[in-house]
Amino acid sequence: MNDLQARQTALDVQRSVAVAAPAGSGKTSLLVQRVLRLLARSQRPEEILAITFTRKAANEMRERILKALQQARDDEPVTEAHEQALRQDALAALEQDRLQGWNLLDNPSRLRLQTFDSLCRYLARRMALETGAIPPPNQLDNCMPDYREAVRSVVRASENSPLEQSVQALSLRFDGHFDQLVEQFAQLLDSRADWLELVMQQGLHSDQLKINLQQLVQSQLAQLQQALAGEGLLQQLECLLHYSISHQQELPAEWIGIPLTEEAAICDNLLPLWKVLTNMLLTKDGSPRKRIDKGIGFPPAKDGGDEARKTELKAVLQRLDSQPQLVQELQRVAALPETDANPDNLQMLEHLARFLPVLAAQLQVHFQDNQRIDYLGIAIQALRALGTEEQPTNLAMRLDYRFRHILVDEFQDTSALQVQMIERLVGGWQPEDGRTLFLVGDPMQSIYEFRRARVGLFIRARQHGLGGIPLDSVDLSRNFRSDPAVVNWVNQQFKDVFPEDDDPFRGQVRYRASEAARTGNNSSGVLCAGYARREEEIAAIADSIAAQVKSGENDIAVLARKRAHLELLAPLLKRWKP
Repeated sequence: MNDLQARQTALDVQRSVAVAAPAGSGKTSLLVQRVLRLLARSQRPEEILAITFTRKAANEMRERILKALQQARDDEPVTEAHEQALRQDALAALEQDRLQGWNLLDNPSRLRLQTFDSLCRYLARRMALETGAIPPPNQLDNCMPDYREAVRSVVRASENSPLEQSVQALSLRFDGHFDQLVEQFAQLLDSRADWLELVMQQGLHSDQLKINLQQLVQSQLAQLQQALAGEGLLQQLECLLHYSISHQQELPAEWIGIPLTEEAAICDNLLPLWKVLTNMLLTKDGSPRKRIDKGIGFPPAKDGGDEARKTELKAVLQRLDSQPQLVQELQRVAALPETDANPDNLQMLEHLARFLPVLAAQLQVHFQDNQRIDYLGIAIQALRALGTEEQPTNLAMRLDYRFRHILVDEFQDTSALQVQMIERLVGGWQPEDGRTLFLVGDPMQSIYEFRRARVGLFIRARQHGLGGIPLDSVDLSRNFRSDPAVVNWVNQQFKDVFPEDDDPFRGQVRYRASEAARTGNNSSGVLCAGYARREEEIAAIADSIAAQVKSGENDIAVLARKRAHLELLAPLLKRWKP
């Protein structure tokens, strides 16, 4: 097994580990085995907290742990090597169960295996009991009507108030279209976990915004510089760029001679210079240029141009045709915004800083008045129940004492809010104090973006640790589920779809190839078939959407967008033939 060492590292319960586990790699079995090993070392089963996303996954993990313990107790025969290893861990856990008097098979509820949602509700209820507040009401799945009503309420109440000027300024951004304003800020309330703490505690500061933008620019310039150097093009393009600048009078002459090959070139102040480079190589639509002329600093020979330079640039452009990743890096630099802040945008930021806290407070009042709450509301209450890193609550300190091992399944689907929760749960931990953090997931299968999941958080945790806890980063590669023909086909097709490297800043992940553990089957393989829908079918889909949407101006706007999307798809679907 090629990833045997990685699996042994993942099962070392003295280490904190972040595991990338592709589909079919036995991730659940790995989790079960690690929990069994932790049980064999723990004083109480409640010291172990395992978190996943669905009740089905939590129940499956619980059932497999209990099944392993029961089969070990009953001495059921095992033959495979992995079954024997699991049996040894189950026997060790049973012995600790006997010594400590847990009786786990009779008291399975002592296993703390739960979803993020149930953990949030638990924390919110505990905090409510400690403060005497009313426990949070039942959670609602669709709160968009509540978000819209909160926006309308704030706008109505802003008349003749200190907020009136900000509301008027924001309305102008939507050209007075009230429905669009309501819809936009309703969407912001649906993602308020991303900005609420920033707005409430720190404010929206233009200086910090500019620093963040500078970091973005410098990071992207560094990636482009590295990509060009890796292709052996950086020095050549530097000469061509300086030649181009020398033939464009509107460009600063002092740019001629600035070396793109040095680290000093990765500076937000030099972004305009890099954009001259991207303009020399790409058209406005982002594709490599086919035409070279005086507009990009390459005049004809009769006007003093150097035909050899044109030929050199043409060769570079031909190379770009077969370098989609490099073209993408150039496109990203071309799209970067200038770091000099626009005064109008800064003024709008101040209006937002006044409007958003009031909007969030109004939503909370609306929920309280109507005995409602959404998923984010409970998650935010849970986070506040833990306090901050500098000022943890009594509840957080008790949990810090209780939990010694935390395991998080499907970590690629965690949101920033959920990561903050884990960070606060491990806030008092110290490296090598016996407590461990275990993260496992597949960044190639991140599917919870609608719940604000950010796959870049998994990449960042693997690279830099989490909550001050360093993590050993390991990759599994063996696929126990699929036939070799399927595994090989997926490897071949997807290796060029994914980017070459992980990038936590942009939330992009590279493809991790798998290796089939099963024996091949001559009759197996992959069959691809397309399906084309006729225009009348698309129209029927749009009509069915219309029948489901309630009347009202906002709902009509939503319907119009959905219908427009379907109409855009129509020509593509017509060309998609079997």
